Amino acid sequence: MHNILKRGFLVGAIDDLNIDSSGDNTEIVFATPVRLRRVGFIATTAVANAAGVVLIKLRRRPVVGADANHVELGSFQVTDTTTRAAGSYTYKDLHIDDADGETAEDGTLRFEAPSSNISPVITGDDPWVIPMGQSLELDMGSADLADSGAGQWTLEYDELPMTGPYAARTNIFRDVTNNSAIAIT
Repeated sequence: MHNILKRGFLVGAIDDLNIDSSGDNTEIVFATPVRLRRVGFIATTAVANAAGVVLIKLRRRPVVGADANHVELGSFQVTDTTTRAAGSYTYKDLHIDDADGETAEDGTLRFEAPSSNISPVITGDDPWVIPMGQSLELDMGSADLADSGAGQWTLEYDELPMTGPYAARTNIFRDVTNNSAIAIT
């Protein structure tokens, strides 16, 4: 079981992830390890794609700012061929604790991943945990774009402690020098 410090919410700037521009992406860096709960998209102008679905790919980057060795976590469908009107909110639940409270052998709550093709961060661990020093990328591939539209992405997450298995697997260093900016004599 994860010790949750608090629930967090992020909202991107309008058109931060330009859904009708080829190859646009945005990278989100967290101050602590987090478990992603829900991703969403609020249409600020009508989103339309007559040819097919509009997808946002979710990727975990092992090194912030570097695309090498990224892990495909899944995708989020903003719309199908139906136009989403301005003000529409589309979301996808990512991490879901079992409603019946089943507990795995190691004492953690079981979770249900919405897609079976999701690669876990570390084999056997929750795939929706982003450890310290890593980031989440929201990516629009050229084949997944809208014909027109704009909006804001949203993200709901749980902050996890900077100790334990997710912090131990990254390079975290603590500065233990004097915190005073001015030497006192």
